[in-house]
Amino acid sequence: MSLIKVFEGDNIGSIAHIKIAYHTDFESWEPAKFKAGKSWQNIQITGEMAELKRKTKDDPNGLVYTYSGFFDIHMIRDEVELKLLPFVGRRAVLRITDNNKRVHIIGKPQNPVLLDEESTTGKLFKNKNGYQFNFLVNQTSAAVSV
Repeated sequence: MSLIKVFEGDNIGSIAHIKIAYHTDFESWEPAKFKAGKSWQNIQITGEMAELKRKTKDDPNGLVYTYSGFFDIHMIRDEVELKLLPFVGRRAVLRITDNNKRVHIIGKPQNPVLLDEESTTGKLFKNKNGYQFNFLVNQTSAAVSV
């Protein structure tokens, strides 16, 4: 008897969509319910430059699930500075859909995702001009999969 079978279907890498919410936007968590007037906000990302990684390890207090990754946004501009930079720090819950259509919600209101940002114009004309947002969260339960 085998634990798993060989998968022979499509298996596409990277992230298709990311949505974000402030950890304070939720009225309740199980089940997740937003406060009035609050909802997921869509982030337009560069799909070929995005990644979600999960690491599971044993800890004296039980299993710890570490979710990390990054996403890129092209071109330094005021729209990003005004709308996305306020999420930098431990303020966010992310809803990530990969290109295999699997949805992962990482972070919780009581354990938000750490988001940091780095921007560059690039050194050469052909280099990337834009932002890279990195995210990280350690949690005691696996991501909510929808």
